[in-house]
Amino acid sequence: MIFVVQVNASILLDRIVAVIGRDVITWSELYKSMEFEFSDRLEGMSPEEKREFLKRYEKDYLDRMIDMKVQLKEAEKLNLTVSDSEIEQAIKSIQKKYSLTPEQFRKAIQQQGFTMKEYRKKLAEQILLNKVQSYKIAGEIFISEKEIDDYIKRHPEEFKTREGYSFRQILLRVRDESERTAAENAAQRIMELLKKGEPFDRVAERFIKAPPAFMGKEVIFVDRNDLSETLKKVLDSLKPGTYSEPFWTDSGLVILYLQNKMTLKESIREIARERLRQEKFNKKLKEWVRSLRSKYYIEVKIHS
Repeated sequence: MIFVVQVNASILLDRIVAVIGRDVITWSELYKSMEFEFSDRLEGMSPEEKREFLKRYEKDYLDRMIDMKVQLKEAEKLNLTVSDSEIEQAIKSIQKKYSLTPEQFRKAIQQQGFTMKEYRKKLAEQILLNKVQSYKIAGEIFISEKEIDDYIKRHPEEFKTREGYSFRQILLRVRDESERTAAENAAQRIMELLKKGEPFDRVAERFIKAPPAFMGKEVIFVDRNDLSETLKKVLDSLKPGTYSEPFWTDSGLVILYLQNKMTLKESIREIARERLRQEKFNKKLKEWVRSLRSKYYIEVKIHS
């Protein structure tokens, strides 16, 4: 995605696209932020497709950047900060989520056109935004039991008693054909150990230390209707405390361990509570950001 800052760089690199009080947003800053935000969607696009995509969203995203800038200014006034350890923890969480080693993660960042310094700065901004929003908004939100009851009554079809599963998984990732044999061999060794009676978690721990293995976190409850037909079929065939034979998915070779099949009623209220909380949060956030923007002279220098 480095192409963006190379296009007509001598003309566009320092062009101001917005003014917020005494601060400015440049064209290069705007596009670099868009690349960071849309990295997953931009992957695999040609340079021309990327240009068209980013051009299409530049006005809306610039408006979001202005919102972020005024919130970061507020965080500065409140003396909120982000420590190096918080950034490191965020990076470790991302590496774990995508099953990447530190070196693989560093290369992935470079391939997206970022230095680690730039990436850490973006992460710090995201963490700081979460902090200031939590400080100013989240603590003011209260959901009563009556509100939950009323919400469930208004959405009866969404809140029927749900059937689902609690399970764990081992995923042997396969990114191309060259990795299929390694995954199949690993799956065979895993099954041999399981059939000898070794606990599922202990076997998983032995294999996740080296690619391509990855053990997903325990799934406390997942609605049966939210699963693919393949997963439903496999989980339906298992009894609690048993594991599946290896089977292929789009991500690779999977082995499941079913902990429990359950009907969950209590989670219905928690889902309703979270939806209400999110609705109130979004409304308060919009009002708060609008009030922050009114404190600054703001001028947008790009037009639709």
